[in-house]
Amino acid sequence: MKKTRWTPTPSHRISVDLKACCRMFQVPLWLMTLDGQVEEISDQAVKTHQLSRENLIGHPIFVSSVWEARTLALLQQEVQQFSHSKTLDLTLSDPDGIFRTFQFRLEAVVHDGNPLALLLYLVSGLDPAVALQEVCEQSDLGLAVVTEQGEVVWHNAGFLRLLQQGTAGLDALQVQHFPELPLDLAATQPFSRTLSLKRGRQVNWLHLTGSPMVLSGQKHLSVMLQDVTAFQQQLARQQVQEVQVQLAVSAGSMVPWTLDVQSQALQFDSVMVPLQPTFSLTLDSGLDWIHPEDQEKVRWTVRQARSGLPFQVECRLMLPSGGIRQLKISGQQVVQAGREVLVGCCWDFTEQHNLQQELQEAYRIAQFSRWRVHLPSGTLEWNAELLHLLGLPAPLPKEHWEQVLTPQSWQRLQDLKNALQKDASQKDTSYFQLDLEVHLPEQPTLWLNVRGRVVCTVQGQPEFVHGTVQNITEMVQARQQMQALSRRLVLATETGGIGIWELHPHSMELELDPTLQEFFGVQQAHGHITLDFYAFSERYVHPDDQPLLEGIFRRLTAEEGRPETTQSVDFRVKSLLGQEKVLRFYAQVVQENTHRRILGTAQDITEQKQAEQRIRHQAHHDPLTDLPNRRLFFELLSQQVREHARTQEKSAVLFIDLDRFKEVNDTYGHQAGDQLLLEVTRRLRECTRSSDVLARLAGDEFVILLTRLSDRQTAAMIADRILHLLNKPVQVGRNEAHISASIGIALFPQDADDAETLMIHADQSMYHAKKNGKNQYHFFEGNRV
Repeated sequence: MKKTRWTPTPSHRISVDLKACCRMFQVPLWLMTLDGQVEEISDQAVKTHQLSRENLIGHPIFVSSVWEARTLALLQQEVQQFSHSKTLDLTLSDPDGIFRTFQFRLEAVVHDGNPLALLLYLVSGLDPAVALQEVCEQSDLGLAVVTEQGEVVWHNAGFLRLLQQGTAGLDALQVQHFPELPLDLAATQPFSRTLSLKRGRQVNWLHLTGSPMVLSGQKHLSVMLQDVTAFQQQLARQQVQEVQVQLAVSAGSMVPWTLDVQSQALQFDSVMVPLQPTFSLTLDSGLDWIHPEDQEKVRWTVRQARSGLPFQVECRLMLPSGGIRQLKISGQQVVQAGREVLVGCCWDFTEQHNLQQELQEAYRIAQFSRWRVHLPSGTLEWNAELLHLLGLPAPLPKEHWEQVLTPQSWQRLQDLKNALQKDASQKDTSYFQLDLEVHLPEQPTLWLNVRGRVVCTVQGQPEFVHGTVQNITEMVQARQQMQALSRRLVLATETGGIGIWELHPHSMELELDPTLQEFFGVQQAHGHITLDFYAFSERYVHPDDQPLLEGIFRRLTAEEGRPETTQSVDFRVKSLLGQEKVLRFYAQVVQENTHRRILGTAQDITEQKQAEQRIRHQAHHDPLTDLPNRRLFFELLSQQVREHARTQEKSAVLFIDLDRFKEVNDTYGHQAGDQLLLEVTRRLRECTRSSDVLARLAGDEFVILLTRLSDRQTAAMIADRILHLLNKPVQVGRNEAHISASIGIALFPQDADDAETLMIHADQSMYHAKKNGKNQYHFFEGNRV
């Protein structure tokens, strides 16, 4: 064709036949004069974009409101300067008012070597054959943290539940135990993929997402698993149904029909029997089988068909059983033997319609969409689901994407683009994927998982990139929350000196984390270490505490411990430096299906125990002499009285009050008085046996409990020795102090059979000794001392 500009002439009349053919086109099509005046529109364009022929025919195409503003300008330029056929990327609105971009072909209709008219028709749209790569339905997530060496150092219940058939009998989880789990342990960027796990005849599909992270200065990988088996099975069923529908159509499911315009007699072919048991009926009676909401649409289509142009309409057919089928009806008016007759066919596309509805519903549930890029022109095509996913009324121009993507996401997109352009011919069967962070105005941040594949021509030239987009915002947020939780957990354990351990019930092996490894001096270069529990107990646990610890763990492993119940035990151990420490173990039984785990923490509470011991000691001992105080002595005396009452043994209480102590204290000062009390304590200890109890009650009052006494003479001998030692001078600084003591003695069970009365009688005896001249002792003798 010559590349010259054509000017329309009155002789170039567009025939009625040409218009009729244009109306029957199965794609959106516009027939125009050479100056752009619309002469006809295909039925497909009228139906798809809900156009009105009356408002368009006879008017220039580039003034129609269906086109986007920039497209109108482009159309006007291309029509007025038309010289040869070409492909155009044009944007027009759909019935919902959303603008979408498609590829159109602008060509000339030539008659006798001269251009007669211009045709504008759709040559490419969104490819409905692009299937879902994956859909993530609502399910529990499996979470885990893996070291660079492939050791699973932490995981939740969902992780083992999704992989439980591959973990039976394992002592410590390692990545190599799951050969179907393709983890890139050296990854520096987040990644995700879909994989299948085959266990016998059963196949499970999982969506895997991995993200590198650093814990305690060591590189780890956070892993998230999501069960997408149900969606994969649904997708397989849909694919089977689609094949069945295609085979049914190819096998002749189209039903021919004729309608006599004058008599309104409607006749069907016999293959219509499964859908409509009546072979011959009138138009009105036939419309009774059409859904009430669709009857007027069918009537209007039949009336319009009398213009001679082909038509097509979709409607619902109501079956006698109450079911509803989706029908497509197409036809055209012809003249047979001088009578006007409408002829056509109808076909049942119910399965296809239901399949499309289910697919769209799956898109919405999974927040999933499709896209395609025409590489030669750079045209991006996307469907309504993607607009809904992004919350946009119309496709976003490609020059605006840099503004809504974060710098990191934009750079990843550019790197992918460069890689595809560099070696696209090698990627005809390979897939790519990346995650993008999107910030749209007045909307929360979105994370999109983009997957795609390059499709090449027969000559090997890249032509299209087909792909999918999924909203993974919730998965990314869950991954970020898991990372934050892991960081807080590590910080809490490291700050609080808390170690983590796990006991494997079947093998009785104890797994220690790095904190406990360092505590016991068994630290490895990387990861956890596993020790035999009984060897650990014998080597590190105090012999007196071994039965307690081993008994508790035997009960836990014997399934006596109820799941989710926390138990604790304190026991003494030997640390790395050989020091005796006190550890507190918290243990909890976790039941995961048939798998039983015992998890716990360990904390060094030595300082806490020592502090508690100091507090208890201070509460029961005299701060100056470190002797038991009145409270502790009375408890010990009460205990001894009960014991001697059972064994019929004798004992005695010696109540000692120092003579002239106040004179020393007033003369030489309180410091000298304290020195004197310490020396008195030392001398009193010389007079007691290991089984006796010496205590300071208050001030200059002391008391001694003599146990296992054979007779009162032994008490008298000890009292004499005390008087003798206390009569010796006491060096107080540079001075010499002289004191003595008054001692009262009460015998058990002779003088009293309870601790309180025994103390009262010993005190009364002491006062009698002091009243009679001091420096002596006296026994209690009933009412007479």
